[in-house]
Amino acid sequence: MGVNWIFFLYMLGYESVWVVLVPVQLTELIYREPSDEPWLKTRGMVIVSILLLLGSFLAWFSWTQRARPMVFHVAKYVPPVLTMASGALAIAVLALLAYLLRTTTGIESAGARRAPSAWAVGVMTFFLGAAWWTLLALVFGLRLKATFWIPMAAGMAWAAMAFVIVCRWASSTGWAELHRWTIVSSAILVCMALGFLGSSSWLKMDVIGKVILNLIAVALLILLGRKIRQQESS
Repeated sequence: MGVNWIFFLYMLGYESVWVVLVPVQLTELIYREPSDEPWLKTRGMVIVSILLLLGSFLAWFSWTQRARPMVFHVAKYVPPVLTMASGALAIAVLALLAYLLRTTTGIESAGARRAPSAWAVGVMTFFLGAAWWTLLALVFGLRLKATFWIPMAAGMAWAAMAFVIVCRWASSTGWAELHRWTIVSSAILVCMALGFLGSSSWLKMDVIGKVILNLIAVALLILLGRKIRQQESS
């Protein structure tokens, strides 16, 4: 059907977890206000909406009009009208569902089951997240002789397993902010560490810049973790 399904599956997980969920969780850990309070007022919503449209245009232009012909040496991509209409419909449906589910309460505690230690949660989260990059390796590096439905099925099963595991953790007694911090920090570490996989073709300045910014991010995450631990201890 003209779709790179393995890349689609990888990006579905990457965009929903690392691009949306992790930054939201990190922001809530930094700013500990009640989660039911809106982050933006009307002016902020207008500004962010304008920036979203501008960023979307730049993302479209840089990928379809520049990267494809100049880096991958394929034709510029102009999606069919039906494809764009289907995408717009999917966005509208998902936005509507999110609005309808906005008052859904959090996961109820399971009672007897104890949450694992925060460090165990962090290690397991790193393992669960790092395995997801295998899909990206299949797209740009590894050559798989088997049918593409095998990694597709394995990826969906892995995502479902990760979802169930995290839900069980979060519904256990003893689950605290420090656990959320370890999940967020581990997910960010996965993104930073495996982001070096394609660095062999980068400029030296780009590699140095990424190393410096990653170290700064790690230091800030450690400071945030210490602050959360002190708050929970008191």
